[in-house]
Amino acid sequence: VAQAGDAAAAALSLLDQGIIALDPSVASVSLLRCAGCGLCVKACPYNAIELKQSVAYVNTYLCKGCGTCASICRDKAITLIHFDDQEIVNEMIGVLAAEPVVPGIPNP
Repeated sequence: VAQAGDAAAAALSLLDQGIIALDPSVASVSLLRCAGCGLCVKACPYNAIELKQSVAYVNTYLCKGCGTCASICRDKAITLIHFDDQEIVNEMIGVLAAEPVVPGIPNP
């Protein structure tokens, strides 16, 4: 009982601050690509996705950015903010284009 009271007090102190910090990497749905199959709804471990009018919608307050929904989406309608395919390819190009740094050998 004491632990439950402590948990409730901790939750109330977070709500009392007026600001809730959220993870910036959350799922985003392309409404034009979404077929409304519902696979993402079944796969989401946080119950953050629901179907509305045959289209998936993400509750960004519940989403933890795990990427399970993005990996199971057949139409690639769901991506993670800051982790879509184009951003990862651009990062790889940037790393491969950089000059190699070898310790002990000065760069020309």
